[in-house]
Amino acid sequence: GMAIVFPRLPPQDRTMMSALNERAKDWPRSWVIGYDGRFYQDGHEVTQPKKECPPFAVPEFRRLRHTRLEAYSKGDVVADQDWPCGPLGWSLAELLRDDCLGVLAEDTGFLTVYVNGRIVSRVYAEGITDYGPLFPLIELCGAAREVGLPPIPSGPGGAEEQDERQTAKFNQIEQVESLAPRAANKYADIYS
Repeated sequence: GMAIVFPRLPPQDRTMMSALNERAKDWPRSWVIGYDGRFYQDGHEVTQPKKECPPFAVPEFRRLRHTRLEAYSKGDVVADQDWPCGPLGWSLAELLRDDCLGVLAEDTGFLTVYVNGRIVSRVYAEGITDYGPLFPLIELCGAAREVGLPPIPSGPGGAEEQDERQTAKFNQIEQVESLAPRAANKYADIYS
């Protein structure tokens, strides 16, 4: 497994340096998502975190995961493991090789977790908007062995999404322009 950590102090701060020897969930002045679907703030577990996530997000994540497991097994029957999952309802231990994990610290105070471009979790991190720059860290533990960081990550609001929006906008403009000659009146949006 692993944990995603947002400490309030930069990693080179003396207080943070001493905390790096402990598990991330025990770090003071930080927000942590991980450890089998749990959320920690300032070294304490938040047992009932405020969540705002689409109701289908976790089942869809698991359905897509199972589909990928079947593809990897080339038709063999796959016995999917039941992972322990805390209050978030899912676990980072459920990630598969080559899954793309994204985390967005929103200015609304929510930490949103994406797996392969889809929202899996959105949890409120009290006080996260009160601090300047965040210094995200990843703690590897359990069976997790490596994490790759792309040089230019894509994600919500990233270049790919902006390109898709721009393409959709141009398609809409073309459609309106193609229908304009058929308009009943040049000032109406009613087409005959």
